[in-house]
Amino acid sequence: MPDPLPFIIDCDTGIDDSLALLYACASPEASIVGVTCVGGNVDAQQVALNTRAVLELAGREDIEVALGRETPLVRPVQTAPETHGPRGLGYAELPAPRRPLSDRHAADLIIEEARRRPGELTLITIGPLTNLALGGQGYLSSEGNIAPALCVSVIDRFQAGDMTGCHAAFAELLRLFTATRRAGGIAATKAALSRLGLPGGFPRRPRLPVEGEALDEL
Repeated sequence: MPDPLPFIIDCDTGIDDSLALLYACASPEASIVGVTCVGGNVDAQQVALNTRAVLELAGREDIEVALGRETPLVRPVQTAPETHGPRGLGYAELPAPRRPLSDRHAADLIIEEARRRPGELTLITIGPLTNLALGGQGYLSSEGNIAPALCVSVIDRFQAGDMTGCHAAFAELLRLFTATRRAGGIAATKAALSRLGLPGGFPRRPRLPVEGEALDEL
């Protein structure tokens, strides 16, 4: 049997995420490096509690669980108690977890483990992508301040209704996780901005907050 694949699971542990965690724990093909938590189905603090309780139910209290961003970057948090129940696990009541949360922020865990296993780690995102956005910004900024310009491009094109351009900019942001390391940082920045048709002096911060219909979509 091949070696298990290393994963980080980024989740907002409700009913569906709980099943995903249990399946991953039971799979001999998966090596869970850590689980990162983000607000979504329930608030982030409850997500962290649910995640640790589910992992301990599976006998995996050895897995590091890190709390990430508790609210979205743009819009207000929207939970789903009508679907996942008041605490996210339907009406199941699990014992309180014994293991404390990690000292690391979820975005830091993602960045540090990706650097520890370059090209090997898979990030499975089954909740809102806020921790990925923060991790991407932190990683890419440290490699040459790449992410802010691309984040601006994603938001500006979304607001303009240019969904094709928005998707292209977001895809470019993800590709840069690998490109910055392989191409020596700043060289990858210039190439990426050129592919998107952006000037080299693009502003570093997105214009926030997003309002109106755009806010409803984010």
